[in-house]
Amino acid sequence: MSMVMNDRSTLIIGDLHLHSNSDPEMVVDMSRLLRNRPASRLVINGDFFDLDQVAGEHQAGEGVYRAVKRVESILEIFKGVGACLRDWVTRGGEIVWLPGNHDAELCLTEVQLAICHHIGLRKDQIRFEAEAFRDDGLHIEHGHQHDPDNRFHPNTATAARKGRLSAFPLGSLTTRFLMCRIPVFTNHGDNYQTPGKVLHRVLQDYRWSVPRMVFLYAYSALRIARQAFLARRRRDAERRTTMFGPWRVLNRMYMDRVSMAAALLAIITLGLADLLGLSAYLPSMPSTAALAAGLPFATLLLLPPTRKRHFRYQDRQNCRRAANRLLAQGASVVVMGHTHHTERAAEESGTYINTGSFSDSGRNGRPFVVVENNTVRVDTLPPSL
Repeated sequence: MSMVMNDRSTLIIGDLHLHSNSDPEMVVDMSRLLRNRPASRLVINGDFFDLDQVAGEHQAGEGVYRAVKRVESILEIFKGVGACLRDWVTRGGEIVWLPGNHDAELCLTEVQLAICHHIGLRKDQIRFEAEAFRDDGLHIEHGHQHDPDNRFHPNTATAARKGRLSAFPLGSLTTRFLMCRIPVFTNHGDNYQTPGKVLHRVLQDYRWSVPRMVFLYAYSALRIARQAFLARRRRDAERRTTMFGPWRVLNRMYMDRVSMAAALLAIITLGLADLLGLSAYLPSMPSTAALAAGLPFATLLLLPPTRKRHFRYQDRQNCRRAANRLLAQGASVVVMGHTHHTERAAEESGTYINTGSFSDSGRNGRPFVVVENNTVRVDTLPPSL
């Protein structure tokens, strides 16, 4: 446990990623957590909503008007959110609300007013912060600004006010262009494996839809690369971000590997056309030439990406480095989210805590952080019986 200068009780949750198709049980559990605790200060540490879930929306949901409509729709579906937050304030509690990379529009006054209206609270009853919350030795922020794939330039609020796709980071655009269009997605972490293992997992998940998934992935990468080109021209990105130019996006999304796989498939097809005697009807290549041409591609596709060490866990590592800097500057406790990985680390200057994701029920329950009696701890809400 680490000492903090202010002994006021603070409850911190984050990364619920609420959208229209979220599991209703998550809101039930949040209500249960708040109901069973004395009302004090509640900090919602970013990504409470997933406003990048924009399936079917014009221009991938650009602009404040569409962000307001998504917030209103989510709160209309999950009425328990408003009920439990109203009860919290009625019992004397305080609410501090921070944006994350997937609900950056919470920085906008129009979105804040829509939240207050649907929850049934006045604007002065919720404290919206643009980037971080500080109280004596306690520093809380979502953490996405330390992740090149999810960093807004020059800050979250300014980028959100621009209201254009080129001002949003890679993580947001991947959700808007790709995740919203596929029936199901489970992050297996396979992008760090060999392409063969990636293909095997894709076949397991999508079966006959694999060609569509591969095309959609490549098409989405090109769309994001175009936005990166615009971001460079409009100065919506900086050198520290992945969106600083199209090549960075294509490199990060492993499009070189996708291109090699496509080339290998084409070579195999040409070789089979010759082997089966279909050269009169289809373009073909002598089978020996196809074997010689395809062998280098096949060999490269059996190797794991050379960028594995650079990209894997970069969000966790960068958040921890940033926390160390904040601790060295005088904070006693730094709390972040974003990584969906619960973590507690005692450093020389203080303590770094990551809340993990409240959307992850896990084996032990949903994680949250409590600061009280000059101590800080990571706790879990056990599953309901």
